[in-house]
Amino acid sequence: MISESAFKAEIEKFCNPQSPNYLGDPQTRAEAILKANQGWANALYECAKNISPVSTNANAAKTTFLEIVGTEVITLEILQQAVSQFALTLGQGMSGYNSTPPPAPLMLSSSATDYDSNCSQMASQVCNWLRTGQSTLIAPPYTTGPWL
Repeated sequence: MISESAFKAEIEKFCNPQSPNYLGDPQTRAEAILKANQGWANALYECAKNISPVSTNANAAKTTFLEIVGTEVITLEILQQAVSQFALTLGQGMSGYNSTPPPAPLMLSSSATDYDSNCSQMASQVCNWLRTGQSTLIAPPYTTGPWL
């Protein structure tokens, strides 16, 4: 199952200094970028590793994400591309299904005024976006359903 709590726990490691999950302030710009990029990859992986239908590509999807974001600051455009490719790679590992990743780009927005609420809103938006992916069984009864 797609897990908002797993996503939130991972993103809090670098986004929420008030969380017990927080790993501490980075000492350099390069360290901050690395923590954020790796943190996003870890959050996506933890959120989707138990997706249904089962995907054998969760690790490959994480690697794809990291290859796209590289070692630079993640802009919204880069994040959208990396998350979309994460979902595409994840779907390709759903054996026995024709999978379609989420049809629209991920859009993030938050009206939160505190770290915890912001992390919760991001987790909800990312996980709800992943749930717009579809899989169709390639054998009878050829049922189609959302990613769960």
